[in-house]
Amino acid sequence: MKNLFVLFAYLCVVNSVKSQSIRDLEGTWVGSYFCSLGKTGLRLKIHSISERNQTFKGSFEFYPINSNKNCAVIELGKYNFIGVYNSKNDISFSFESWVFKPNGWTYVDKKGGFRGKNQLVGKMLSETCGNFKVKRVQ
Repeated sequence: MKNLFVLFAYLCVVNSVKSQSIRDLEGTWVGSYFCSLGKTGLRLKIHSISERNQTFKGSFEFYPINSNKNCAVIELGKYNFIGVYNSKNDISFSFESWVFKPNGWTYVDKKGGFRGKNQLVGKMLSETCGNFKVKRVQ
């Protein structure tokens, strides 16, 4: 009887833990990233999910954060990206096209993954940049 209870408890826990998939990326994510000018605001909007190809599309918006001493230098910008979902811990974001490009700014590809259900974290793929972290807002 004790073994049956342990098996039942195990099955309940396993069934309650939903494995994350590419569908869990869809929505709006807000947070920040670090580059040469310091902490910068970040909004990811992810849509156009293809489960068949494990790809998605979205936009990357950046903006100044008041807590950054360089916030007057950071401009508003936005570009579109294409993403590939290899696993919940291996998600890549690659530049596609500019929507609004501030003078002198460039894009930076990213690689990251889920931390919990509603947070994405990762690395900006540039020598002058560091990590990014966003939380789902929609």
